[in-house]
Amino acid sequence: MDGALGSSTSRDDNDIHPDNPQKRFESVQFEIASWTSRGFGSGEITWATDEVRDVELACLPFAYGACKLVYMVMINGKRWVAKRYAAIPEGGFRSDVPDVNAITRNLPIQKNASFLEAEFKVQKSGSYFLDEFYKLARTTSATVSKGIL
Repeated sequence: MDGALGSSTSRDDNDIHPDNPQKRFESVQFEIASWTSRGFGSGEITWATDEVRDVELACLPFAYGACKLVYMVMINGKRWVAKRYAAIPEGGFRSDVPDVNAITRNLPIQKNASFLEAEFKVQKSGSYFLDEFYKLARTTSATVSKGIL
């Protein structure tokens, strides 16, 4: 799947694993964006597609960073990850808080999408330049270190 994902409307709660609150999933729809490459690692993301998929999104994140929550999502029986930008409390989360969603502040969907688009473009650009680096190294028979010098 070579595209950015964005959450659309939520439909209902689907408690796939009722005995484990960490494994609760919600049925949602994801809009699939398209990527148009302009070459040299640049391109454009377009949301004007008709592709919408029914997915199962975990209600609670399994990981987080300084500004993102990471959720498991099931698409056609395969595991993927979905990221959501959020205002996370300074110092992170306490282990005694059962629902991290309750103590984070959600960003508006448009702002979240713009952050995800920017991150995706950086990843595409970085991937392009890394591939070009390895191509040049091969053509010049240069040795590329894979560890720290």
